[in-house]
Amino acid sequence: MSLANSLAKLANIYLDLSIFIGGTLGNLLHNFLRPNRRNSCVFLFLFSSLMNCIALFYGLFARILSDGFDSYWSTINRIWCKSRVALTPTTFLISLTCICLASMNRFFASCRQEKYRKFTGSNFAHIET
Repeated sequence: MSLANSLAKLANIYLDLSIFIGGTLGNLLHNFLRPNRRNSCVFLFLFSSLMNCIALFYGLFARILSDGFDSYWSTINRIWCKSRVALTPTTFLISLTCICLASMNRFFASCRQEKYRKFTGSNFAHIET
């Protein structure tokens, strides 16, 4: 293996591992250290953070194992392979949807008309997700 390939492999291992550890710790701290859980926007952000954790685990963890440690779970476990292909983009899109719904919720909460402000309750956020 050439020097460039080995340097790229090492950079891939350490960068992906730091993103995985930082993202997982950040999302878990966000879930456990959130002070006000009664707000509907907070519920949407917590659900988004949970989906980000799942996306990190299914997407990035498998890449770290395959690229860095030559352990290919996709060839060993067929269920892992199929679920990874389905869950990684799905959880990412659910996370983005929750963030969009939270911004819509804040827009409705600050709207002047009463008919739009009634969409900001926590029951509505639970129905959205």
